[in-house]
Amino acid sequence: MRNGRIATWKLSEWITELATTPMWLGLCSLDPYSVDDPLTAEIGGAVYRRPQARWESASPTLLRNAEPLRWAGLVPGTRVVTLAAWTAAYNGKLVVTMPLAEPRDFPAGGALTLSAGEVYIGLDV
Repeated sequence: MRNGRIATWKLSEWITELATTPMWLGLCSLDPYSVDDPLTAEIGGAVYRRPQARWESASPTLLRNAEPLRWAGLVPGTRVVTLAAWTAAYNGKLVVTMPLAEPRDFPAGGALTLSAGEVYIGLDV
């Protein structure tokens, strides 16, 4: 059987629903889908917190962060390879992952800030 296609209007509807879903972004040291418990892929730290993401449309099938995102309290030796969106500030269900183009290392710890419009989620059609 050949591959089918989904109409752009339906994809846009799903993206709009995703944009209104409350999400908090976490930093992961590995792909959360590569382990039995996705929460174990997230980095930790005494003051590390997930910021809540606000989304805006970049195209009918693509969202981008509408505001800057900041993670403070990264412990020395932290390596970030993937961002993960969760349904809650703590624990929650995994919604979507966004692998970084290149891992980011923090040998001395510190913070990671991503500008508005730097994080994208969507459907590749």
